[in-house]
Amino acid sequence: MTLAAVAGLTVGQGCDAGTFRKDPATQPTEPLRVVGSNVGTNRPLPVDGAVQIAFNRYLLPSTGIRQSIRIVTATGASTGSPRVQYDPVARTLNVLSPNEAGDGGAPWLVEGQTYRVQLSVAQEGEDGLRALDGATLAEPVEITFLVTGRGAVPDPKPSFCNDIAPIFLGKCDGDTCHGAGGKQAAGLMLTTAAGFRGTARGNDDGRVAQGANTGATDTPTPTPRVFGVNMPLVKPGDPGNSWLLYKVLLAPPPVAPPSAPFAPFVCAKGGPVAPEYLPATGGVTPAPSEREQQVLRDAILGREMPFPTGFRDYRSLPLTFAEREMLRLWIRDGAQVPDDCGSCGVPKPPVDAGTDAAPSEDAATPPDAGADAAPPPDAGADAAPGDAGGD
Repeated sequence: MTLAAVAGLTVGQGCDAGTFRKDPATQPTEPLRVVGSNVGTNRPLPVDGAVQIAFNRYLLPSTGIRQSIRIVTATGASTGSPRVQYDPVARTLNVLSPNEAGDGGAPWLVEGQTYRVQLSVAQEGEDGLRALDGATLAEPVEITFLVTGRGAVPDPKPSFCNDIAPIFLGKCDGDTCHGAGGKQAAGLMLTTAAGFRGTARGNDDGRVAQGANTGATDTPTPTPRVFGVNMPLVKPGDPGNSWLLYKVLLAPPPVAPPSAPFAPFVCAKGGPVAPEYLPATGGVTPAPSEREQQVLRDAILGREMPFPTGFRDYRSLPLTFAEREMLRLWIRDGAQVPDDCGSCGVPKPPVDAGTDAAPSEDAATPPDAGADAAPPPDAGADAAPGDAGGD
C-alpha cells in the first residue's frame, strides 16, 4: 500500500495522535501574497530598524533567505547582504542589518535616502519565496520607503527560567504529556531544564522529532529536503526549522480567555519576565485560513500542543500569540537553557499584594519542577541528530 493510499489514517494515541503526510501535489492551493509591511510610502523605517513583510501563508523556510529578497537604492544599486529571519508565528520575513549587535549594530541603510524592497516570482530552479507546498507569489512585489533617524524598538530577550519554563509548566505538564512525572509523550520532557536539554535541545543541530521521518523510514532523506521530514525538535537559532514551534502553531490561537484566571508559574532562579512582542507590521497578522492550517497539518504530523481537551481552563487552551512569539524569540536567540531554574510554582500573594515574591515553600510545585534531574531512561530514545537543511 502506498503512502498516498493510506493518507488520513491515524497514527499513535493521545498526545501523539495524528495523520500521515499527504502528497501536496494532489492538494489545490492558493498563491502566496503579501498582506502587510512596516514600510511604505507613508511608513518610513528607522535607520536602526528591520523591514518586516507579512504573508497570507506559511513560508517554506528554506526559501526565506537573503537571495529571495532585494533591497535596493532609488537608482537600483544593491545594499549588500542583509540578514533575513523568518517568523512562522506572525508569518513575517524580517530583513535586518548585516552588522551584528556585537559590531555596534551599525545600520546598513542611510538616513534620509529612499529604498525599494523587491520580491520576484520564483521560477523553476531559482531562488524565490514559496509557501510550504511550493506555491509562489501571485505577482512581483515592490515597496518604496524612506529611512529616518534611529528609533526602532528592540525585540524582547526571553530566558528559559523567566519566560519559557513557566509556559511549559502551565501547558505541558500533564501526566501523559511532557512533565517530570509519569510517562513523557515521545520521550520529550519540557518542564525541567535538565529534561529539556536531554530530550529536546540536544546539540546545536537539535534532535530529530519522533514522527518527523514518517514515510521515509526505509528511504534516504529526499533532496532537496521536504518540509517536516527529519526536522529537529528545536534547532537553536532557527525557529522556522523547529518542530516544537510548529506543533504549537497547529492549534489556532485562543479567541477568548479561560473561564478562570490563571496565576503564572514563577521559578526561584528566574527574574522579571520579558515584555510581549508585537510585529512591526501594524499588529498581529490575520490568522491563517483553515486550508492553510491543513497544509501545515499535512507536513507536521500528530495533534497540536497542548493536547486539546473539553475543559476551558488555561492548561487546555492553545498558547496565545504572545506566548508563541516568546517561544519563537527564545529559539531564535539560541534556545539557551541554564543548569536549573530552582523550584517553580505558583507563589502565594504577599501581604502587600502586587510586589514580586519568590515561590513559597508550599506553592503548587509540580514534582521536581526545575530540578537538575536526569531525563527518564527512555527519553529521546527514538531521536537522532539531524538538520532540517534551512538557510
